[in-house]
Amino acid sequence: MIYLSSLIGKTVLDYRDQSIGKVHDLIIPVVGQQYPVLTAVVIAEGKRLKRVSWDKIQHLDTLGMRINAIFADLPDFEIMEQELFLKEDLLDKQIVDTSGYRVVRINDIQLMPYDGHFRVIGVDVGTQGLLRRLGLENLGTSLAGVFKHRFAENIIPWDFVAPLDVKNINNIKLTVSHQKLTKMHPADLADILSDLRGKERDQLFSTLEDEKAAETLAEMEEEVQVSILNSLSDERASEILEEMDPDEAADLLADLPEERAKEILHLMEEEEAEDVKELLAYDEESAGGIMTTEFISLPEKNTAQETINLLRELSPDAETIYYLYVVDEKEKLKGVLSLRDLIVAKPDTFITEFMITNLFKVKVDSTLQEVADTITKYDLLAVPVVDDTNELKGIIMVDDVMELIVPEKWRRKIAKSK
Repeated sequence: MIYLSSLIGKTVLDYRDQSIGKVHDLIIPVVGQQYPVLTAVVIAEGKRLKRVSWDKIQHLDTLGMRINAIFADLPDFEIMEQELFLKEDLLDKQIVDTSGYRVVRINDIQLMPYDGHFRVIGVDVGTQGLLRRLGLENLGTSLAGVFKHRFAENIIPWDFVAPLDVKNINNIKLTVSHQKLTKMHPADLADILSDLRGKERDQLFSTLEDEKAAETLAEMEEEVQVSILNSLSDERASEILEEMDPDEAADLLADLPEERAKEILHLMEEEEAEDVKELLAYDEESAGGIMTTEFISLPEKNTAQETINLLRELSPDAETIYYLYVVDEKEKLKGVLSLRDLIVAKPDTFITEFMITNLFKVKVDSTLQEVADTITKYDLLAVPVVDDTNELKGIIMVDDVMELIVPEKWRRKIAKSK
């Protein structure tokens, strides 16, 4: 294998074997290849930079480079779109290891000869790569012998690498690695974004579609959520909040300055905005403050078959279908259905005949501890929230109170296991 550090600075000879400069950088395409092939080399002669396309390179190795042209015939170097420069754009930059779900720094880049070219096959993020760049690889070997500790390479395959500090990132198509990022579990993406700071975090978050951005934002700590929202325009923030559960959107808006929260609410779709406004009216430390208004309520006059048809039409999220709540014409809570009972019931049976009427519920002004106690005592996946007149106002999922009864590190583990 050959490393970038062993090529940078090597002497470049023209076809007359005269020295015309040093290897300054190597160029690869941004998209289109799992393991990209070098397309050109940048050479430096003093402060002058020239671009050498691969068809003019006779050989390139750790001893130097030879081209079939002279310096004067080479085009001046200029930055071109859809290209990455291995030294300038990647060396010492932060990346996401999409296999290990972590943020690391590139110490060196691994290349492999391929059909007369070189392919980039991985990046070294270990101590060995740093020592190699500093010309201290032999010292590292000696120290390893003395302290019986080997400074091992830590190579991440290129197809698991997502660069984070690319010039003009908004004008560059998403790479395969960024596509892998979007397929990660939101909790893993949240961990990665939380490890980043400033521009890198904002750039990575900007590549996410609204739905994935909403799911990821919901997994973050409050401080990081606010930081990201502050980097977004009001319009983009409203689009992302529309994709979130109303209770999560309300929590986020409550952390923003009042004027900005109002502006974002104004830009949201009317239906979603109304749900969020309703939740914002409740005390954050009450059942009303953490409930969601996304739940399934069924008219008590429905039959089993009519209810199944309604569910097919609504296509509810899996999270909100744990329990089906039965209400009268004034939205008063009458009972709850289990999916099992609904499926086995005869089609023409009224749901009031097999609904559970002795159900557990909490009031909108119940404390968070009272909610947690109810869910844990009766082993519930969700609990309905009613007002003083027994009108169904929302539900609280077990996830919503998990932070009260499960330590942070275990909540993350549970989220990743889903």
